[in-house]
Amino acid sequence: MQTTNPKIPETVRAYFEHRGLTAPDAGQALLFLVSEVGELADAFVEQQAQWVRNNPGRNRDISDEIGDVLMMLTVFADAQGIDPVDAMLNKFDRKGFNHNGNNGTDENHHRPCTLSPL
Repeated sequence: MQTTNPKIPETVRAYFEHRGLTAPDAGQALLFLVSEVGELADAFVEQQAQWVRNNPGRNRDISDEIGDVLMMLTVFADAQGIDPVDAMLNKFDRKGFNHNGNNGTDENHHRPCTLSPL
């Protein structure tokens, strides 16, 4: 049975199946992840007026690149048997932030976080 809010690894696995793709092993996924982070940086640099681009014809969308980074991080984590959202929330707990505390959420429904720019 599919839930209305599937966990990220399950969604990524379904995407790979839908596309007929074979998930890379952990080493390949880590290399793809680093490549995607580079593409995200490239998309960000493209928006900076003070930067001169070596390849101005190549357009990248920051939102698409964030999606690629999240997907490949998930594939890498999944290859290690780790759910990336659970890993993040467990890290919060270890740092003393109770993500299930007084914020009106429970362990299955995490409130989205909006960060203000520094």
